[in-house]
Amino acid sequence: MEWIKAHKVWSGVIALVVFIIIVGAATGEKKEDKNTQTNQQPTTQSQPAEQKPKPAFDIPGLMGKNIDQTREILGAPADGSLTEPTAAQPSVDVWDNTFKKDGKELLVTYKPSTREVIDFFVSTDDPSGATKDTKKLLEISGLSENSPSYTIEFVKVINDPNSYTGIKATPK
Repeated sequence: MEWIKAHKVWSGVIALVVFIIIVGAATGEKKEDKNTQTNQQPTTQSQPAEQKPKPAFDIPGLMGKNIDQTREILGAPADGSLTEPTAAQPSVDVWDNTFKKDGKELLVTYKPSTREVIDFFVSTDDPSGATKDTKKLLEISGLSENSPSYTIEFVKVINDPNSYTGIKATPK
C-alpha cells in the first residue's frame, strides 16, 4: 500500500493497463460471439462442384515416350511374363502391354523393333464393360479432346455403336 502512495503515476499506469486488458478481453468475447453467430447462420452459397476423379495414369505425360520409358514410369506390365515377343516370334510387328492401377486398366501398343508406342487405350470402369458417358472416359483417362500432342478416339462397342468400351489416344 505504501508503494502505491509513493508511486502514484506508476499506480495510474498499471491501473490503466489493467483497464485496457479488461476492455479488450470483453470486446474480444463479443467478436467471438459475433463470429459464432455468423458461423451458425445457414449459408445460401451453393456447394462446391463434385471433384473430378483423379486419373490413374498420366497418359498425356506418357506421350512421346518409348515403351521402355513408359515401363519405367508405370512399372512392370500386369499381363504376365510376355512383355516382349519371344525369339520364336521375330516377325511380330506390334505388341502390347497392360498396366493396372487403382482398378483401371491401360493397354499400351508398341512396335518391338523400334520401341515406339503406337497408342494408349483405357477401358471404361463401368462393370458392364461399356459406357455412353464420353466425359467420364475423358476424366478417368486424363485426356482432353483438343490436344496438340495426341488424338483421341472413343472405341465403340461392336454390337452397340452408341456405347463405348474405352478411349484410345494416339501420339501425333
